[in-house]
Amino acid sequence: YAETYAKEENIPFVSIGVFDPDKPIVTTTTTKKTTTTTKATTTTKKTTTTTKTAPIETGGSGTQTTTKKPTTTTTTTITYPIESGSGIDVSSGIESGSGTQTTTAKTVTTAKPPIGDLLADGYGISAYFVLSDNTVSFAIYEGVGDFEIPEVFKGYDVVEIDIGAFWELDGVTITIPKSIKEIKPEAFIDCANVTIRGYSGTVAETAAAEYGFDFVPIEETEIIVGDIDGDGKTGKVNDIVMLAKYLKGNIKLNSETLSKAQCTKGDSVIDTADLTALIAYLMGTVSKLPS
Repeated sequence: YAETYAKEENIPFVSIGVFDPDKPIVTTTTTKKTTTTTKATTTTKKTTTTTKTAPIETGGSGTQTTTKKPTTTTTTTITYPIESGSGIDVSSGIESGSGTQTTTAKTVTTAKPPIGDLLADGYGISAYFVLSDNTVSFAIYEGVGDFEIPEVFKGYDVVEIDIGAFWELDGVTITIPKSIKEIKPEAFIDCANVTIRGYSGTVAETAAAEYGFDFVPIEETEIIVGDIDGDGKTGKVNDIVMLAKYLKGNIKLNSETLSKAQCTKGDSVIDTADLTALIAYLMGTVSKLPS
């Protein structure tokens, strides 16, 4: 049929043999031999062996072999003097003395929220706006009782009270710290019988007069709990670092500073519970420290 088709279509035809219908068709199968080579892989684990000679029993000796896994530890070491006049403010809480102090610390890099972000506390009762100068504005209070605005929230200085921060409060006391430099118009909306507690001569006293609220001045001699470094603010990283160093025995604190380190109620002992409370205040999970 192939030859006939070629002639009909006038195309070249090449014969590969003569077809005989009386002969059986033989099919030839070609098998390709495949050789597979398996490569053996040997993994050698390097072990560091330390050999030392030590007595096995009384009057005898022997060899003891210990296998140790190598480890790598990366630390940052800061060494500085703590003597008077060396650049560290002794009056801020470090007791006068001499010597050097070496502290090993882990460096953590934390990305700050972008400008305009709203930062909420751990209780869902207050929130803060991040401002362009890496400070925050007190934005909203959703509680119903007395409230103390912190000087520092999650590492940011709290510098102003925003419009509409307080709504429909009645019979509560709001404590305003020195760090507040501006109270926006209509910061208090539909509020009655409110008492402002703050420092004389500050915007807190001015706002109380404008809104017709009672004003209770905070005495300048009042101890600011958590202000370990003595700069008038509490809940900062430096306060936490100083208290941690004191608890580890690396520095000494004078009696006035120790009274500021009492960040928990119920005892007069300065311990890790006080440090935990100060960290919680910095992170915003605790709204205030005991006064």
